[in-house]
Amino acid sequence: MAYHLGGGAGGLAGFLDHLGPSQERRWSSPGAPSLTPEVRAALVKGVEREAGSCDIAALETARDGALIAALKARKGKPTP
Repeated sequence: MAYHLGGGAGGLAGFLDHLGPSQERRWSSPGAPSLTPEVRAALVKGVEREAGSCDIAALETARDGALIAALKARKGKPTP
């Protein structure tokens, strides 16, 4: 989901369009998987399935709320 939100309005597909080649380089240590069209489609489909009907803005709001709650918890402050 972090990569999905990192792709901005384009979601994971936008992330992979922009940073796919560098992601493949990071994958080289576990055996050099390739970002084939089939792998790309499976990744995007999986993230879209997990996101359900939530758009990028709703996912960002949920993520930001969770991060704020976690930070407050670390500081011992109650969350609203």
